[in-house]
Amino acid sequence: MTPRIRPKYGETIAFLLSVVAEPSDECILWPFGRNGQGYGILRRGGKTVLAHRLALALYDKIDVPPPHIHTRHSCHTPLCINPQHMTWGTHAENMLDKAMACRSGGVKLTTDQVLQIRASIGTCKAVGEQFNVSASTVSLIRRRDRWAWL
Repeated sequence: MTPRIRPKYGETIAFLLSVVAEPSDECILWPFGRNGQGYGILRRGGKTVLAHRLALALYDKIDVPPPHIHTRHSCHTPLCINPQHMTWGTHAENMLDKAMACRSGGVKLTTDQVLQIRASIGTCKAVGEQFNVSASTVSLIRRRDRWAWL
């Protein structure tokens, strides 16, 4: 495993500015630090910020995006900082993007299947067997702890 090298002061911002100045059609991957979810991070003003959010904010000439606004990746690549692959959106829109791109982990359910599970009257175990998911997944869907935006 190659050790990560700490970037020199200003190197991360210079990289972001170059990406914003000349975006391309391809993913542009963040070459520096990343968080546990695989998103690029950097320090700015003494705080850790997400590189993709800062890239889009710089591209859109926004100083600080509101915290309740999410960054939606059209390429579904967490390390991508190409502003042409991102838009601003709500949490619900971002979660729907995630589900539609099959990044939510485990068995992939369609919107129709989730609605069928919600409308079902069988036990969680029986419904889970029908849709090839666990009883706990059925319970979470019925309680709207999963797929809450539907």
